[in-house]
Amino acid sequence: MNTKPASYKHDLGGGIYLEAFSVDPALTEKDLAMSLTLKDGTAQLDLDSINRDIHLVGSLNSFDDLEVRLNLERQFRVPEQLQAYRDAVGRASDTKGRYNGPVALFDGSVSIPLQLFQGGYYDFIATKLKAVPHDLVPDQYPAGRTVTELFDEWGISPEERARYLGFAHLLLTDGGTKLSFVQRAKGMAAAPDCISLSGSTPNPKFTLDFNFQQYCREHVQAEMEEEFALKGSEFHLAGLHLFDDKKEAPFAALEISTPLTTEALAARIYGKQDAIKEHPVLYSMPLEGVDTLLQRFPVFPSTVQVFRALIR
Repeated sequence: MNTKPASYKHDLGGGIYLEAFSVDPALTEKDLAMSLTLKDGTAQLDLDSINRDIHLVGSLNSFDDLEVRLNLERQFRVPEQLQAYRDAVGRASDTKGRYNGPVALFDGSVSIPLQLFQGGYYDFIATKLKAVPHDLVPDQYPAGRTVTELFDEWGISPEERARYLGFAHLLLTDGGTKLSFVQRAKGMAAAPDCISLSGSTPNPKFTLDFNFQQYCREHVQAEMEEEFALKGSEFHLAGLHLFDDKKEAPFAALEISTPLTTEALAARIYGKQDAIKEHPVLYSMPLEGVDTLLQRFPVFPSTVQVFRALIR
């Protein structure tokens, strides 16, 4: 068993390397090399599809410039035709030990300033476009029909689903000169088993005196501590890029800069089960290698758009 992270440098040409560092002690240098070698050249970059489904709404140079408008009067309700499925989702999720945590839903269009109102995570699950309500309520919904198809039949806009705000962690290491990202674990609910950014779901509970910026800073600090053992004094929350993902959920890519290396981060979380179950491998590469990465390696679609926005 390894006592420190195994590593492997994959040559992308031109003096640029994609580096991989194991978080899971079971992974050896040979495993990392084989994984990247098998992935290299398998990218199927469909930019027309990606541009259609995921687009950049706007960017801010500083997180401090973010303005948020909260609608405290509104609470999300699924369309009436979908209520039986929403009830079934709640029962099934409770049985599995899940929690209907609060999420921040977009009130109208995805835009800056952010316009948000309160919803629950089960609302998102019940209105996922690929969900098949028949699976939980076979006596009320037709077999095989997705939420997308049912919405179209009922004349309901896909915009009426629970579109919550997610965060993608655009982690810039080595003082901002390198990009750090992850190999997502196979069992993840979102973006499983792929090259992607790490991310999180804010769970704010809105009140009259709620400070969204302060909440987000505390949320990101907790996530960085949990995912990478990064203390608040070791990273800087910089810019923000807001994306509307038509098929999944809108998200903000947060630029998070640290002087530490990805190798140092991997060493900090090496062997920790909570980290392994989210991302067994950390990747690092210079910013100038992003185009090559996207042309040669399969990368999660939303991460493709974040990387393209960063290098632009």
